[in-house]
Amino acid sequence: MPLTLRLAEALKAASKLGGDWVYPAARSAGPCPYNTLLLRLRRVCHEAGVESLGCHALRHTYATEQLRSGVDPRTLQDRLGHSSLTITAVYLHASGASERRGMDAFEARLQAPAATVADLAQARKRRAGS
Repeated sequence: MPLTLRLAEALKAASKLGGDWVYPAARSAGPCPYNTLLLRLRRVCHEAGVESLGCHALRHTYATEQLRSGVDPRTLQDRLGHSSLTITAVYLHASGASERRGMDAFEARLQAPAATVADLAQARKRRAGS
């Protein structure tokens, strides 16, 4: 998973054991088991006084924030390891702000002057000439 430079530095500084995993397994060189990670997440959330929604909620948040930041859905599909864009679409929760921007853009297109037959004929000539 790509990381921002700031996050990569923070994780590097926070890592007590080093290696490639943020949460390494206690007895191997790989990642910790999912259940262990879930228990750690619940403990951290409890200590922070926030509701724990589980590890999968973090995945949804990541996908939604990537979309809001302008990452295209195909790139996000690759990052999440999905076999199809349809699966990725489940993760894409549009915010009220992005929905509003989309509707504003749609409305602006509706308000634009309609093309005339003469406009279309000129456009066809320009395409044929280039």
